[in-house]
Amino acid sequence: MTLRHAAVLCRRALTFLVVLMLPVCFHAMPVFADASDDMEAAAKPTEMTTSKGRACYDTSRHKVLSVPVARGVHVEVLDWGGSGDPLVFLAGLGNSAHIFDEFAYQFTDKFRVIGITRRGYGQSSRPKQGPEPNTGYDITTRAADDIKVLDHFKFQKAIFVGHSVAGVELGRLGAVYPDRVIKLAFLDAYDYGPLHEKIPTDIPGPPGQARDLYSPQHLDAYTVRNMGYRGVAADTCNVFNINGAGNVLANKTTREIGDAVIKGSGLADFASITAPTLGIFTYPQATPPYYYFLTAEQQKTFDDAMALLAVWKDDVIDRFSAGIKDVQVVKIPNAPHYIFRSNEAEVVHLLRTFLLGG
Repeated sequence: MTLRHAAVLCRRALTFLVVLMLPVCFHAMPVFADASDDMEAAAKPTEMTTSKGRACYDTSRHKVLSVPVARGVHVEVLDWGGSGDPLVFLAGLGNSAHIFDEFAYQFTDKFRVIGITRRGYGQSSRPKQGPEPNTGYDITTRAADDIKVLDHFKFQKAIFVGHSVAGVELGRLGAVYPDRVIKLAFLDAYDYGPLHEKIPTDIPGPPGQARDLYSPQHLDAYTVRNMGYRGVAADTCNVFNINGAGNVLANKTTREIGDAVIKGSGLADFASITAPTLGIFTYPQATPPYYYFLTAEQQKTFDDAMALLAVWKDDVIDRFSAGIKDVQVVKIPNAPHYIFRSNEAEVVHLLRTFLLGG
């Protein structure tokens, strides 16, 4: 398997670290037992040739819209319907709104539920970066994109629920657009600053085989086996390029865009948030299953990185708890970063209690 194919698995796997920087995936390559430079030739096992199903499909009963947010720029918006206050899902770095394709139905009985795929990802536009500091992927622009989606639907206010790097957007929305926010919910979502920059980018990745890229379903199986949560096929198909044989190829989003999103994030102004806010954090974060396949030396490198990750998370959670006036914080121990996938029932209970409790 080529390094390009190896990077695909790394991009998917290392998001659990909350490092969420695409450069990580170019440094921490998995070790492949079944190497091949020809993915088309490699994808010929019985499990592929006997299958008559499609590699990419979307079973979620949503509308898919393309909402303009700037000249020549649109973002993909999923509309799951429902009635009640608008509830907007914001995905983490590296995902599209399709990551919520199943989770969204936990809320359509009480809310009008939509999801936004930020610019640069999935079916949203990937505009060329502009001159610094206004790259188009900075937090000011990303939050403005979210507000333009509200305007498109004629929503005066909305509840925003975000995962991972969407914490930066939640913080910006709450601080700068208080009149457009009903409530905020952070799903293991954070801001970014100097402590995040100290986390190394040479973290050992999980082992992989050529078969892990035979299809989106194989890649999602790889994710749950190594990371402890299952991906969503429609999200995988929107984030990665899929060839005619159904094989997973390169990520649609370049490393430069991921760099720009992180660089354009920074620290949140938690003290300016007045909306009721819930934070659900994985703490301590679960050790991924693949850890036990690493060598002793690799485990030591991994442990050192996790120690720095914990310092960063401690700082964010402390500032979050102390800065926001009307805040609730729940720590769920030993869960993966994609907590709404791995611990769905518990997260749904916490969110619904918070959102419906007045």
